[in-house]
Amino acid sequence: TTTYHQDPDFDLIQITDIHFTYFPFSTMLPDSVFSIDYYKNEGYEYKFVEAVPAREEEKLNLTHSQLELLMNYPFISAQQDTVHIANLDAQYILLDFWYASCAPCLKALPELNTLIETYPDSTLSVIGINCFDKKTRQNVTEKLRAKDIHIPLLFGERELIDLIGVSAFPSYFLITPERKIEYIEGGIVDVKKILQQHLEK
Repeated sequence: TTTYHQDPDFDLIQITDIHFTYFPFSTMLPDSVFSIDYYKNEGYEYKFVEAVPAREEEKLNLTHSQLELLMNYPFISAQQDTVHIANLDAQYILLDFWYASCAPCLKALPELNTLIETYPDSTLSVIGINCFDKKTRQNVTEKLRAKDIHIPLLFGERELIDLIGVSAFPSYFLITPERKIEYIEGGIVDVKKILQQHLEK
C-alpha cells in the first residue's frame, strides 16, 4: 500500500509511506515492485516494523540544552535569510512545527494566521517551523502565500526534529517573556486557550 497526501487547497502532494505486509508463506520476488530489494536498489531507506502495544505518550519537555539548540538554531527563510529564534523581539513566541503533507498542519494554518491579526507584533510572534521541506521551501512558501497565509515560515534540517524530540504534527511551543518554553498539548483550540491565559490577564 502507498500512503500519500494531496491537499486540495494548497496543491501539495507527497508520498509519505510505502508499506508491505509479508506473510510466512509468501514468496519474495527480487525483481518486482513487490520486493523490498527493488526499493533498496532504488536508494530508498527502509525499516522493518513489528506491532507493539500502544503506550501513553509522555508530555514533551525540552531540556536546557534542547532549548538552547532551538533558540540558536540557524533557520533559513524562503528568501535565504538566516533567522535565530533568540533574536526575535516579541514578548511571546509561538512555534508551530508542521510540514507540507500534514493535513492537520495545513488545516490549522489559517487559524494561526488570524492570531497575527489578533495580537500586536510586539506582543506575539507566530512562526511556522518546517524541518521536512527545506529543499522545496520557496515553492511551499509561494503556495501558502497564495492562500493568504502570512505567518513567517522558517526551515531547518530533519535532524533538529530528532534532537528536540518532536514526533507529532502539528506541535506547538510557546516561548514566554522569561524565555521559558511551554509545550501546548492538543490542537489550535488549546493554543488559543493558552494564549488567552497568558496575554489577556
